[in-house]
Amino acid sequence: MESTTRARSFLSRTVTAVILTGSPERTSLAVTAGGDSFPATCQNATLLAISSLHRRYPDELQHSPYRYHPRCGGASNYATFRDDSLEDDATIMHLVRMVEAYNTARIDFHHMVHRGLVENNMKILEQRQENLQLKKDLDAVEARLCQHEIAQGQISCPKFCRVCRSQKITARKSTSRPEPVRQSLVVTPGISIQNSKRLHVR
Repeated sequence: MESTTRARSFLSRTVTAVILTGSPERTSLAVTAGGDSFPATCQNATLLAISSLHRRYPDELQHSPYRYHPRCGGASNYATFRDDSLEDDATIMHLVRMVEAYNTARIDFHHMVHRGLVENNMKILEQRQENLQLKKDLDAVEARLCQHEIAQGQISCPKFCRVCRSQKITARKSTSRPEPVRQSLVVTPGISIQNSKRLHVR
């Protein structure tokens, strides 16, 4: 099909859209529309022409991009013809319906991805909580084991014993001598110590 658009009168904002066909089985089509501005008038004429094609050839246009255009020259499920002096774009509602139809699959896909992300985040949070609890249990077991070894005497003088991550038990170094050593070094009357090995009686 060939399509031509002729502007009869720019001042009156009236446009006639003519669709010519070279097939004897199909007749030509001409529609006239008006509007508040020249672009809006052309859009109105185009919508009326496509609506007329839908009425004549619904099967041919059913699986084409034009299936979202209105099937009649008025309000329908797919578009709304506006008669507003402040609105230049007469197909704004029509474009909204087309975008909604095109984005249906994408919206479902995004919902599926969002649900997957939420489920994964919940699993990650549960794993982190479980790991934290296991670390606490491990610290408690190590502390009890260290205390048990000290009580059994397996660790006589530990330099330090790990109780938990933030606490240490440290063995202090004694500055005083053992009691038997102190007693052996006491000087008694009549006894002197020489060279730490021989005793002489005065």
